[in-house]
Amino acid sequence: MRRCLSVNVDRPARLTLVTSDLRCGGIQRAVVSLAGGLQARGHSISVLTFAPAGTDFFRLPQAVVRSSLGTRRGVPTPLLQLPPTTLARLKALRAAIDATEPDVVISHAAQINVPTLLALRGRAVPVIVTEHGDVPVRQNTAQPWQWKKWLWYRLRRLCYPSAFKVVSVSAAIDRNFAWLPNDRRSVIHNPFPPLAMQPMPVRLPRGLSADRPWIASMGRLSYFKGFDVLLAAFARIAAPFPEWQLVIIGDGELHGQLHRQAGELIANDRVVFAGALTEPFGLLQHAEFFVMASRYEGFPMAHGEALACGLPVIATDCPSRPLRRGERGNVAGGVRELVRDGVDGLLVPCEDSAALASAMADLIENTDKRQRLARQAAPGIARFSCAKIVADWE
Repeated sequence: MRRCLSVNVDRPARLTLVTSDLRCGGIQRAVVSLAGGLQARGHSISVLTFAPAGTDFFRLPQAVVRSSLGTRRGVPTPLLQLPPTTLARLKALRAAIDATEPDVVISHAAQINVPTLLALRGRAVPVIVTEHGDVPVRQNTAQPWQWKKWLWYRLRRLCYPSAFKVVSVSAAIDRNFAWLPNDRRSVIHNPFPPLAMQPMPVRLPRGLSADRPWIASMGRLSYFKGFDVLLAAFARIAAPFPEWQLVIIGDGELHGQLHRQAGELIANDRVVFAGALTEPFGLLQHAEFFVMASRYEGFPMAHGEALACGLPVIATDCPSRPLRRGERGNVAGGVRELVRDGVDGLLVPCEDSAALASAMADLIENTDKRQRLARQAAPGIARFSCAKIVADWE
């Protein structure tokens, strides 16, 4: 049964945000931004994570209460022990949320949304679940099938009808939940601060030259971010434009593989891996433009932060999730809701290193076009200002 929401947003509310962790990632950055924006509006904010605080990459505002279940990550549970272990964790989650005495609970991502709804079943507090996009249960054929993740995703059909509202961070993601009535769903994008108006100092990573122009990219070094495609595209234009460098901000499981690929395709001084940075905005502000070759994106924080820094963005017009069996063509993803093709960026087909290379060469050669797109970047991203997004949540 749907719970009735009786919170009056004209007065401060006690809000509890539940997420997996505050490690380096787009969802985590979005949660921190939302917590800070709601807290600045006078609401009392608690953030509860499954992972211990010692794993945090991002810092919450000082006034936000931080608590943790301390669940260990990556430790498999034997199949026979899964039911009692899951029940114990749901009980602990319910107790942790109850301790914050929330008026409203807002959870983030499917693997957190489902346990949160199960843990609070029968409680009067309304739960809003947030969908940031479907991460695949198998990134490619070489990866094992992650059956636990698949199970959580399948359980959404059972659990989401009990949520007060299902919030998707893009219209592309919302279309995946057409099986829920329209009045049970909302689209609220992630917020972006006006970074272009806040010049920031830059500390150059080793190998990046202040005397050479560079292209920036940022994200987890994983299969679905498509850095292998980006490196192949950059290799196509490296010789014609020998002064340009590519700086990749981020870390992940493909770190070694991508380093080797870069070394095989391009001269050593052309690609710089900067690692994960809590404040990448100084580097972004000093880049000439931003590029991503993602295979799928729900509502990419990296693209939006680049636009907020005043950069034109070249991006793949990728779907919001991996295509299911029988689907054909490109299922429009959330990138289109951020990057306006020909206005503040350029969209190219997925998995097409030649098209990506052509777009990069276009912006390198055409300074006037690059500057024209850059002038529209920051004003365009004002559609997703913190003030507007927080007001949408209220």
